[in-house]
Amino acid sequence: MGKDLKGKELGNGITQRKDGRYMARFTVDGKTHTIYEFDLKTLKKKFSEMKHLYETNSITNLNNWTRDQFYDFWMKNYSINVKDTTIVARTNNYKRIQEEIPFLWLLL
Repeated sequence: MGKDLKGKELGNGITQRKDGRYMARFTVDGKTHTIYEFDLKTLKKKFSEMKHLYETNSITNLNNWTRDQFYDFWMKNYSINVKDTTIVARTNNYKRIQEEIPFLWLLL
């Protein structure tokens, strides 16, 4: 059982770091996955969702994901925890990559 900085039990796989962030870890198929959040409630929600996705094989090897699948997954699961400027930057990069990828094939 993990504990917070005051010694309160947080549950299996959840601890609080010295910087105040909560950390959740779980292992699936021998690989350890870690999630960080400053808000415990948000962390527990993400922890539950991510653990379920991995255990039900809804998330497979990321190497098999398309660029669009990865972008959609990031926007759905992580964009709520970042600044608006980060979302704008990620979206602009994604659009730029979409425009440039067809031309990269000409270089091969």
